[in-house]
Amino acid sequence: MIEYGRVKEEFTGSDMPLAFVDLAAFEGNADAVAEASDDLEVRVVTKSLRCRRLIERLLERDSFEDVMCYSGYEAAWLLNSGVVDDALVAYPIANPDEIEAAADADATLMVDSIEHLELIEDVAADAGVCIDLDVSSYVAGQRVGALRSSLTPEEARDLAVDADERGLEVRGVMGYDAQIAGLTDRTPNRSKLGDVVVEALKNRSWQTVVEKREAVRSYLEDAGFRELFYNGGGTGSLHLCSGDPALTEAAVGSAFYYPALFSYHDTVELEPAAAYCLEVTRQPEPDVYTVRGGGYTASGPVGPDKEPQPHLPEEMTLSREGAGEVQTPVETDVDLELGDPVVFRHAKAGELCERFRELYLVDGDEVQSVDTYRGEGRCFM
Repeated sequence: MIEYGRVKEEFTGSDMPLAFVDLAAFEGNADAVAEASDDLEVRVVTKSLRCRRLIERLLERDSFEDVMCYSGYEAAWLLNSGVVDDALVAYPIANPDEIEAAADADATLMVDSIEHLELIEDVAADAGVCIDLDVSSYVAGQRVGALRSSLTPEEARDLAVDADERGLEVRGVMGYDAQIAGLTDRTPNRSKLGDVVVEALKNRSWQTVVEKREAVRSYLEDAGFRELFYNGGGTGSLHLCSGDPALTEAAVGSAFYYPALFSYHDTVELEPAAAYCLEVTRQPEPDVYTVRGGGYTASGPVGPDKEPQPHLPEEMTLSREGAGEVQTPVETDVDLELGDPVVFRHAKAGELCERFRELYLVDGDEVQSVDTYRGEGRCFM
């Protein structure tokens, strides 16, 4: 990421909070993703970006061709505006109007049950669908992985056959390995022994993931489905995906911004690219400064890894108060003045853009402003 002197030069006196992206780091991360994905196509996960200009920038690269959306309306908007040619909706939709909008734009809809097929069939009889496979592991009878699809490879094949008989177009299979991609290798509040246990669990689980994906591909090819895409992975498991023979593509989003949460993953070597600035407004004690705003805590189970982290100037930490709704005290030996910017890294990639209407793209000495989804008047969830 750009140095603090550059941040101070550019943003002191600006209206804060503000969010920015260091394009050199962003492009470097894109290079790292392309290299790590090897021969796999990368499907760009839009929920982690939520900025059309940056999505377009990635799709200009040869390695990145399609997108994975988090909303049917979002997929329809991106397809109809010509930003993308192919959009997979990552989650099932129950609202008929949203199903119709996405299907009319030729987005691929996610399904994991007959009920999903029935909902789609009622409003879009020839829509394209993707079968969501359960690639969770089970340890001592407990599910290890996200509570998503429950389909076994055999059930996924049967659902694909059912979809085909209804006239729906089966286009692909997704199996998201959340217990690997979404589980950090370490956290601030986990012991070293806990980290060792997590590593063993992830290694064991990956074998299960590979076996399930291989099985579903074999079942589907035997059933006559031979031109499908097979999607999996995420930033936290990208380093493994190229070794999975069943996959044709990997889904990646957070890697491009590289938010604070992914600092706890030992995967592809990346650099922080996106951050936000808060201004110093008071100094309540020596070595303590208070900045305005900043309480952008990430979704998910509450823990220190979900808090935003002071990044620049270096050697700065949150006070015991943590990140507040309207003010955030930080502790540092650095001498700051009122109005100085303090740079924070947010925990989860796409949630930053729900807070800001624009992103400042810093490209060396040049800075330009681009709209986020919110800046374009779009809020899909």
